[in-house]
Amino acid sequence: MAYVWEVTEALSLLTDITQNEKETSETICRHCLEETLNLLRPDANQSDPRIVAAAAARAFYNLCIKRTWLQEESKMTSFKAGDLSVSYDSASVQEQLNSAKEIRDKAMLELTPLIADNGFYFGKVDIYD
Repeated sequence: MAYVWEVTEALSLLTDITQNEKETSETICRHCLEETLNLLRPDANQSDPRIVAAAAARAFYNLCIKRTWLQEESKMTSFKAGDLSVSYDSASVQEQLNSAKEIRDKAMLELTPLIADNGFYFGKVDIYD
C-alpha cells in the first residue's frame, strides 16, 4: 500500500519544499495519491513503486501551478505609474510548468499497465435530415 509520507518524500526529491509549503505539499500529496489510487485496476499491486512515483509527479505539477500563481506577483519586470501598467516575465514560469508536466506525463505513462480500463464505446452515429 502506498502512503502519503512516501509520496511527500518522493516529491521532496523532485523539488525543494520550503517550510511555508510543507503543509500545502502534504495536502497536495494526499489528494494526488487518492486520485492515483482511484485510477488503478482492482487487482493492481498497491505496493508497486510506480504508484508513489506517479502520485509524486502529479503533486509536483500541482505544486508548480500553485507556485506559479504565487510567483506572478514577485516576477514583475516593469511597472509604470502614469497609465498603471504592470509586466511579468513568464518565460521561466512556463519552463518550470513544462518540465513538471513532462515529469507527470512520463510517470503516468509508466503507470498505464496498472490503470483500470473503463472501456470505450465506438458506435455508428446516424444523422437525420
